[in-house]
Amino acid sequence: MRHPTIAARTLSHPVPGTVRAGTPTTPPDGEKLSALINMAGRQRMLSQRLVLHAVLAAQQQAQQQAQQQAQQQAQQQAQQQAQHQAQHQAHQQAHAAHPGQGKPPAPAALPALPVLRDTLERMARSHERLAHGGGEWPGAFSDGLRQAYFAPRNADARIRDFLGLAQQVLNGLEGRRANVDAIVQELVGEATPILELLNELTLAHEAEAALRARQERMRHQELMDRLHAVAREAKVVAFNAQVAAHRAGSHGPEFGVVAARMGAITEEMEKLLQQARAR
Repeated sequence: MRHPTIAARTLSHPVPGTVRAGTPTTPPDGEKLSALINMAGRQRMLSQRLVLHAVLAAQQQAQQQAQQQAQQQAQQQAQQQAQHQAQHQAHQQAHAAHPGQGKPPAPAALPALPVLRDTLERMARSHERLAHGGGEWPGAFSDGLRQAYFAPRNADARIRDFLGLAQQVLNGLEGRRANVDAIVQELVGEATPILELLNELTLAHEAEAALRARQERMRHQELMDRLHAVAREAKVVAFNAQVAAHRAGSHGPEFGVVAARMGAITEEMEKLLQQARAR
């Protein structure tokens, strides 16, 4: 349910499933994958912090309103007492007719509002980077992440709804609207579902990083196997060259030197490959 009496500030989002201009087209490296995992995990904390400070700001506003009502009641009582005294003291009537009148003091700023505003901006900015990318951030760069953020799971739309609801709370608190409590309660009701969703997205990013790591290990293993095959073939060639040089007799000394050197190189290649496999 949404509350049309409190207009949400428009949040800038691209069309679901698209990426922003300038987003990298190559898969992220290990360092960027780690940064994405940290950002996705931090979203969980930001979502709960957002709800907490929305509740605190609403409570602070209610306390201020209660204090203002108490002050108004005290002023009304003072006015009534002054009017009774004026009936007995006519010379004080001019002063007692409108005692304590004046413009009521402006309500103090809510301490939780700046934190609420900052948390909302940070969470919205991080979501844009994770889902849609832009600049150095790749967005949902794999099929698995695109399925998590967009169709069929539609995490992007659900998170944007949550951010829009939080924006309505912020606008309502800043405007001192009377029906903010209902929206705050709706936001509180979304706290657990959004936390579970963000946890799933964090796991999706971790799974993507693990997949990339396995693929990298497989590519490394394939390269090692190819190098080992080349070294083994070179070793056979070096041995055959030494045999040919020996059969050549006096005509093959120089060829024998080259063959021996080639054999030494293949031995060194074998040692290096063994060291690389042990790491």
